[in-house]
Amino acid sequence: NRGHIERKSNDSTPLWLLWALKNRQRFGSNLPMEKLKKAAEYSLHTYDPERTGICHANFIIGQNDVMEFPQGTTEVAANQGMWAVTLRVIKELAIPGVSERITDDYIAKAEDAYRSYYDSNLKRLRPARKVTDAISFDEIWPEFLSLWAFHRKILTDDMVQNHLDHIPV
Repeated sequence: NRGHIERKSNDSTPLWLLWALKNRQRFGSNLPMEKLKKAAEYSLHTYDPERTGICHANFIIGQNDVMEFPQGTTEVAANQGMWAVTLRVIKELAIPGVSERITDDYIAKAEDAYRSYYDSNLKRLRPARKVTDAISFDEIWPEFLSLWAFHRKILTDDMVQNHLDHIPV
């Protein structure tokens, strides 16, 4: 019974990158490219050092965690979805020396991995690979962010609708 523990000062880096992009989209902000480059390189090194498209983190990136993963985990749907969104954010920010390394194939791997949390028997996204008895909005939060930032779906309409249909009114 404890709330989010911020383990280090840059645990919110993916969201900070997204807000930088939104500030540029909404207000035409002149962004601090050196800081963005540092944040993007940190994210790439921390969450996917082998560039597999699979997110590895010690916490839940959505900032709603009450769990720690001291050895890291690749099992959390929200993390995988956030990673897919973060890769697209980094590419869209056009950070010299970083963004051009983010290929469409790399983003597709991350998006495919996020979609793989959908369980067609349960008709919803699992919060983690081995968890079948829990559901929340966290699993579809990355989908909202992708739609908000890019007007782009990652999940199918059926996946989202089925997931929402299982959330108690």
